[in-house]
Amino acid sequence: MCSLLDVRSLFNFRHANCHAQQIVRETSGYEAVITHALAALCVTLRTNIASWFNFSDLTKALCTRACHICGSFSGFIFLPSFMRCCSCIREDSLPSILSLSVLKNRVESSSGCQYSLVPTVKSLPQNGICCSGCQIALEKALWSSRIQSNACAPRDKVYSYDEFMEHFWNAARLKTYGN
Repeated sequence: MCSLLDVRSLFNFRHANCHAQQIVRETSGYEAVITHALAALCVTLRTNIASWFNFSDLTKALCTRACHICGSFSGFIFLPSFMRCCSCIREDSLPSILSLSVLKNRVESSSGCQYSLVPTVKSLPQNGICCSGCQIALEKALWSSRIQSNACAPRDKVYSYDEFMEHFWNAARLKTYGN
């Protein structure tokens, strides 16, 4: 039941007494978040976004692997909406912050709150693999003046291990066959 509390309230409740601390510790996903994603939890608390999302929203975002926008491996969490995203977020395709009805209900339930007080933050990257070969190809293109408008996209892409291996083998295959 604690997973339905917003993240801030969950931590406030946890500090009430030893029994409350035990109840929170037994909340689904709590131990995993504390063990493996403490930095993400701290960011939500420090940026005051923790009162806008419940704990199950946080665990869902942390346990999702695919980018909400394009479906690739996602090395980022877009904190204003707790959506997983990859480097495609830089391509002016930001996910929606909150649905207008959710935002309106949350703002109206907070007396005197205005839309401008909704917290916004830049997410911190998580582990993933970048391709050094794409960086080298970009540098060669810069030297030869054969730069395309989207030339930085391959260099900035973050892959999961499996996606990187597929990218690597596809690049090696293309180079071998001269395509």
